[in-house]
Amino acid sequence: MFGIGVCMLIIMGEYIKTKYQVFIYKLRLKSWEGILQVISYLITIVLTISYFFDFYSFLKQSYVIAFQMIFVLNLAVSFFFPPDTIMNIIKNIINHIISNNKESKIKQTKSWTLMENINMNQNIKISDKELSNGFEILDQISNNSEELLFHKKEYEVSLSGNKSNNQNPRNSGDLLFRSKKIDTFLRDNDSIKINLKLKYIEKIRKKINANWNILSHFFENKIHKSLADPKKGFYNETKLCLTDDIDPQQNEVNCHKGEYFDSFLTNETYGKYLKDPTNHSSTISAEDLFPIDSNNTLKDITNSDLNNHIGVSTLGVTKDNYLVFLISNDNTQHNNGQWVCAGSGSIDFKDYSKLKTFNQTIKDAMTRELKEENSLNKTDFSAETKILGFFRWIKRGGKPEFVGITKISCDYTDLEPDRKEGFRIQTYSLSPETELKLQIENIIKELLEFKLNSRNIELSLPLKYSLFALLEFIDSKPDVIKKFLFAKS
Repeated sequence: MFGIGVCMLIIMGEYIKTKYQVFIYKLRLKSWEGILQVISYLITIVLTISYFFDFYSFLKQSYVIAFQMIFVLNLAVSFFFPPDTIMNIIKNIINHIISNNKESKIKQTKSWTLMENINMNQNIKISDKELSNGFEILDQISNNSEELLFHKKEYEVSLSGNKSNNQNPRNSGDLLFRSKKIDTFLRDNDSIKINLKLKYIEKIRKKINANWNILSHFFENKIHKSLADPKKGFYNETKLCLTDDIDPQQNEVNCHKGEYFDSFLTNETYGKYLKDPTNHSSTISAEDLFPIDSNNTLKDITNSDLNNHIGVSTLGVTKDNYLVFLISNDNTQHNNGQWVCAGSGSIDFKDYSKLKTFNQTIKDAMTRELKEENSLNKTDFSAETKILGFFRWIKRGGKPEFVGITKISCDYTDLEPDRKEGFRIQTYSLSPETELKLQIENIIKELLEFKLNSRNIELSLPLKYSLFALLEFIDSKPDVIKKFLFAKS
């Protein structure tokens, strides 16, 4: 019995982890549904453990504990809520723990299809504030050698995919805002401080709560699909998030502590909708929450009311001078089946320290992601990272993303992609004897022409911008980047 119990607990581990994190998050949102589900599943876990270990006396006691919990809950809320509210709470407890027979609309929408950017055919514009900081819109690449990575647009672009014929139809609508002025600021200034806004997350969660009747469907839909496919984990992690816009005139940035679930319910949900696969007229939409104003201007980060956890991606160059890329698998949250940087993810709050600058925090997160995604955590090696640039990912609500390049002290043969992240590693040799910009341009062309099983592999947006920013860096400071890459060769 003990062995069976252990095996069952291992199998249920990922399920319990996800469910536990979801419950705790709902509690933080002060959702009664979350409280009720916590009670329900705690009782279920207690009963399951009791069965596995044949503690029949404890089994009986668990029923007593369960009803004591219900009694204490009702006693506590009676001081704050009128009798009709208490009756509703008791009714919900009964539905969750005992009967749970009626299928709610949330349950019905769990299997619906998530769609992006419903009816977003309006032209999106850059705010005056961001224009003053040099922001421009970069459109998708076209597959020709003349425009290797992006089209520049005059401050507005269609998100619907109705673009000129010379543009790449794949991944239409995947656009970004960027500023050469800010990229230069980040490259040249290594002493930017972090000002941590401790209570800012309350503002984000207040808006999430205000729209919970809509957002809860997206949340439960994501949970349902991640549990149906154990390879696609959906976990809550504490993140460092960008609170306000980066100002080249200031030597500090405002950040806050948030969680991935906060970002999923804002950056990853606003502007999307759920569609019933059996009845296309049935939808639940979060389009109106997308951060654009009445003039179709994308709100700046300060006014977006999004969690904006900070994304990072870094190109990797090995000791033996190979530029490394991965092809992500279908289990990743984003960029499925695409070319991606050697390291990509987001800044965990544990990457932050009061003793570190903003720049160093970004670099440390980039290096950590590269180590994790190439199975280098058990390898002794050193790494040096340079920040290349910054962009806002429009379809993710203008989410902040930083890109860089990392020189690592191991050979490409030491790299092995984490199977949870990528299934193929591709390397291209760099030579200190050949013009660097020409080598990068040729690599880009090869990536665009690369086929796997007769299928073109698309470049992810962070990878495109990483290469774009690298080419700009080479143009502006060729000696600096060449020394960085080849000094020890």
